[in-house]
Amino acid sequence: NAILFTGNSGCGKDTITNLIINALNVNKEVNLCYIDCGVTKDIESFRAIVNSITSYGFGGMQENVVYVFDEVHKLSASKNAQESMLYVLEHLPSNKYIIANTTNPENLLAIFRSRFVEYHLKPLNTDEMFNGLLLPNIKKHDIKIKKSTVNLIIEASNGNNRKALSILSAVAILPPEEQEKLIVSEVQKEGGSIKDALNNILGLNTKSEFPFVEFCKAL
Repeated sequence: NAILFTGNSGCGKDTITNLIINALNVNKEVNLCYIDCGVTKDIESFRAIVNSITSYGFGGMQENVVYVFDEVHKLSASKNAQESMLYVLEHLPSNKYIIANTTNPENLLAIFRSRFVEYHLKPLNTDEMFNGLLLPNIKKHDIKIKKSTVNLIIEASNGNNRKALSILSAVAILPPEEQEKLIVSEVQKEGGSIKDALNNILGLNTKSEFPFVEFCKAL
């Protein structure tokens, strides 16, 4: 009943969380508690949450209740908040569920993290991005787009499905000859373009520290 989803931003943690909530037939107006851990992280707030989890609501044990802890790694600033949850995580009532999402699980206490069943969501590979995500949406919405532009979207999104769909929706209203220009300009705005340009000179695609020595030799 306690699940931790880890992975980069945009990999689908929130989507899977919502699918689970729907599958549990949760009354979202009454039995869904969304907790932003960047805001709610003091010990008193979490004691109130613990009391809420261990108490019985108006529906008793008949209705499923879900607590979503978004960006749970932000609790790293409050060791006491994490420790206050340990007992309840091990003794959740059968109708209570805790789903936690994080991009930085290493920031959590090991003893807190161990109380969850953990699933790591990986970035989509090129084939998954093309055949599983972009192509179905292109066909569904009858988007006029060149394959080279789709490949550019895949490269720019770097396995991030949210970013890929965002770029696709942005270029969908443009004529094909203008689509690639928009993608290139947006990528340049995001920064890192100088490093990427230098890597391109070397024929590299490195995500680590820039190899200055090799670059100087190439010059």
